[in-house]
Amino acid sequence: MPAFKPKPWVKPVLYLLLLFYWLILARYIERVYLINTPPGWWLTAIQRFPSLDTLTNFVTFSAQFISLRVLRHLIPVIIGWQIIRYSTVILLQNLYDLPDRENAGNLLNRLLTGSGPLIILRADTLLQDRQQYSDLRIGGPARVFVSSSDVVVTEYNGHFRRVLGPGIHNLVPFERIYAILDLQAHEQENAHVPLITQDGIPMTTSLSITYCLNSGGNLPTTNQPYPFSEEAVRDAAYAQAVLPKSISDWHGLPLTQAVNQLQKAVANRNLDDLIASDPPSADPHADLVREIRQGAGQRLRGYGIEILSVRLGSLEPPEAITTQRIDNWRAPLENHRLTDLAEGQIDSLREIELARANARVDMLKAIANGIRQAQNEADYDYRQYITALRLIDALESMARQSLAGDIGPEESMPDVMRQLRELRWQLQSRQDEGQ
Repeated sequence: MPAFKPKPWVKPVLYLLLLFYWLILARYIERVYLINTPPGWWLTAIQRFPSLDTLTNFVTFSAQFISLRVLRHLIPVIIGWQIIRYSTVILLQNLYDLPDRENAGNLLNRLLTGSGPLIILRADTLLQDRQQYSDLRIGGPARVFVSSSDVVVTEYNGHFRRVLGPGIHNLVPFERIYAILDLQAHEQENAHVPLITQDGIPMTTSLSITYCLNSGGNLPTTNQPYPFSEEAVRDAAYAQAVLPKSISDWHGLPLTQAVNQLQKAVANRNLDDLIASDPPSADPHADLVREIRQGAGQRLRGYGIEILSVRLGSLEPPEAITTQRIDNWRAPLENHRLTDLAEGQIDSLREIELARANARVDMLKAIANGIRQAQNEADYDYRQYITALRLIDALESMARQSLAGDIGPEESMPDVMRQLRELRWQLQSRQDEGQ
């Protein structure tokens, strides 16, 4: 619907009608003719200043219109105008909930004259300015100034009308400021984003996103350092959601969409896929950032918003999960360490037993040599023979135990057993000879 504009010919026609009515009253109703009988005050002036006689016709013609007989007919018009104006002021005050009749009168004057004061618009103070300026609450006519970093969306009768870039603009009657959008880059952060992995592990992280309105491919200029697309501005201005306690505008969309995309991406991955990359060249963190930019960016383009950057913090599982993962990581290392320790202890025990076996072999050899030496002595008797046989039996038993326990050098044991058998045979042979 086009905005209402007062017709330029209305006021001249009204003034002509008033002048015609005035002329009719003076000339044809009251029949005031002062040309032949000038007023006494003018005759007195001519007597004092004779040169004024040339203006007699003009003065007498004008005096006909300001005669009391003529002006009395204008009293109803004046009173009616005042009544109409007062009624209109009261109507505007009640209709637009204005604080007093002075503001309502200013609104009526702006509507009649088609002009208003210059208002400097700012995005961060729009709500406060609407309370202060009825122009922003009701609409034009008014003049507004838009800074180089802002863009304004206006409405007329509740419908979108136009987008105002930087500079001074005139608002037509009842054209209202709907929204002021900042063209600069913005950043939002959520320091505690709850996440749940595919295997049901809760996690938290931080997410920061930088965004701005879509420029539509326009390049910056001197008069417009922050380019914008009118379609993107319109989409962002009407991207609102009614919350239980407030209204969310386009600033709340980027972070919300990014968080939703992050939660969806994490829900499709296991904890091991997010922490331990497989293959090692993969980067789960970079994959999540890429999915956020692609998924959230596609949705935000429908609202005229462009993502500039996404920063994702470290993924932090609960402390119990972290402790369990550390224990699981430590268990193989601990098992390997204990295995190495046990193998070392076994080697040490084996070496000790080997040393003992070697000492036992040496002892057996020494005893065998001692028996052989005692056998060669002259005073060898039967008791010594019995003792030597028992000793040889004990030595053979020790040697067999060593062989059964697989302890000791294998190449030495057969030699010891052979020496013991030879020693037994020699003892028996000598005993037989002695008998």
